[in-house]
Amino acid sequence: LDTVLRTNEIKPRIEINDFVVRKYSDMRLTSRVSGQNAFFWEPNLVELIGDVKLMRSRDDDVTETGTAGKVTGYFSGANIMQVLANPELTSAVLEDEVTIDMKDHQLQTSTAEMFTLAEIVRGSHPVSVTGPGRKFEGSQGFIYNYNSRELQLFGRVFGSETVQSP
Repeated sequence: LDTVLRTNEIKPRIEINDFVVRKYSDMRLTSRVSGQNAFFWEPNLVELIGDVKLMRSRDDDVTETGTAGKVTGYFSGANIMQVLANPELTSAVLEDEVTIDMKDHQLQTSTAEMFTLAEIVRGSHPVSVTGPGRKFEGSQGFIYNYNSRELQLFGRVFGSETVQSP
């Protein structure tokens, strides 16, 4: 698909500069997505390029954020008009200096995939996780489950943790 999208023969259906979309529920901001440029491709793909920022506020008052240089989102609609009318994201690929903030920790990697129905984000590239008094790295990727807040690191895992004595 990336090869097709990068040819000069196909142009996006819609292009938007300084893209921002917000979602509200009961007068409360529940999500925000922004990027320097947005490209809407038929049938149901949206590409955000440049300083992409993601935010989602959960029902339990936990706010999840992330950043990337590029995000490619896949939606459930059969065409761009359906995606615009009812944007239901099914999955996304985050690329180029990806950061994901999860509670007290920040995850950094080069590429990650997000699956909205399963509530997971995963990656197969090296990952760094930092938090209060600790830093860990996984050499072969990770899986993070948003519901259980469980993080699995794969490959060789190494790091350090500082424990404060009373």
